[in-house]
Amino acid sequence: MVPPRITVDDAFEKQHRDQYSLATFKAESDIPGIFIDPIFIRCSFDTALAEIAGLTTKNAPKASLEELRAYTVEAQSDRLIFKKCEAITAAFAEERVCFDDLNVGPSKFICMLVHNSQLIKDLVQYLPASKQWPRYRDGILCGRISLDVFEMLIWLVTHKHLTADDLHGFVTLSIDSCQRAAPYGLHHHQTRLLCLFIQALLQRHLIQAEDYLIEVSSFCLEFAQIKEATTLYRFLLTLTNSEPQTTGESKGPG
Repeated sequence: MVPPRITVDDAFEKQHRDQYSLATFKAESDIPGIFIDPIFIRCSFDTALAEIAGLTTKNAPKASLEELRAYTVEAQSDRLIFKKCEAITAAFAEERVCFDDLNVGPSKFICMLVHNSQLIKDLVQYLPASKQWPRYRDGILCGRISLDVFEMLIWLVTHKHLTADDLHGFVTLSIDSCQRAAPYGLHHHQTRLLCLFIQALLQRHLIQAEDYLIEVSSFCLEFAQIKEATTLYRFLLTLTNSEPQTTGESKGPG
C-alpha cells in the first residue's frame, strides 16, 4: 500500500497529539484517531516532519503586528496553517507581542480555543500576564472537553495559575456534560478523556483523591461499561483505601 501524502499542517497537529498522549497521560486508549494511528501512514508522517524541521523560526520572516492581528481574526473561525501558527508563537517567544496587543478579548479567545486549541495550548504560558487573565481563565474552565484543554489545565495547575477550587469546578462541569450527553449516546468519547484526565491529575498529585472520592466514584459507577471509568474507579479506591461499591443488587450468600 502506498502511504498517503500528509501535509505539513497534518503532521504538525499529529506530532503534538503524539507528544501530548505520551507526556501527559502515558496511557493507551482504544479511541481511534487520538492515541493510536495507523501504521501505514508513518512513512508519510516522517517525511512531513522532516519538512517541518527545515522550517526554522530564525529563518522565517517576522510577521508585522497587523499581520498577526489578521491571523488571530482568521483563527477565530478556521484552523490556521502551520506557517501562520509559527509566526504567532515566534512573536510571543521573542516578546514582540502579547495577547493584549492582538486585541484578543475573552470572547474571541474562546473562538480561537475551539478552532485552534493546539495554538492556544502553545501560547497558554503567556496568558497569565494579560490584564484580562481572569476572563481567559474562566473561558478555559468552561470550555469543551478536549486533549489540548486538559494539557493547558495541567500546565496552569502545575505553575500555580489555577486553584484547587478552579480545577474541581471544571471536573464537576465536565462530569455534568458527560451525563447530559449520555441519553444521546454521545458520552463515550468525553467520558474516556475525562477519566484519563482525572487519573493523570491524581498520578501527578495535583488533586487529592479524598476531595473527589464521592463525586468521581459515582461518575465511574454510572459509566462502568467504559473501560477507562472502571480503571479510574479502581485507582481511586486504591488511593483512598476504600471498599468497592456495586451498581446492582447485592447477592446473598450462596
